[in-house]
Amino acid sequence: MTEIGEGQFDHETAAEPIGGGLFAINVSDQWNIGDNPNGGYLTAMALQALRALGPHADPISVTTHYLRPGSGGQPGVVSAELHRGTTRQLERFGYSPGDDVYLQDSEMF
Repeated sequence: MTEIGEGQFDHETAAEPIGGGLFAINVSDQWNIGDNPNGGYLTAMALQALRALGPHADPISVTTHYLRPGSGGQPGVVSAELHRGTTRQLERFGYSPGDDVYLQDSEMF
């Protein structure tokens, strides 16, 4: 039996911290719709990174804006800014595998 956090989706949404609130990610083509990664898959990768920044594991609210189709198979970076209060935290990120930003997201934890 697979333990929580050890499945294929967990491995393919992993985000490796590289310092300064930045995370290296690798976009798998296993979650594509046609030539583009599924939007929920891209959001899941960002959530994995943002969970590492604060004490709250589960978001209360997630809002994602897709600025253009993502591109699969290439490494990307999720940048995050954290605003933390005593009981809540607000996090924002942008997925950018190159010079173009593909996705902007906000979460309330």
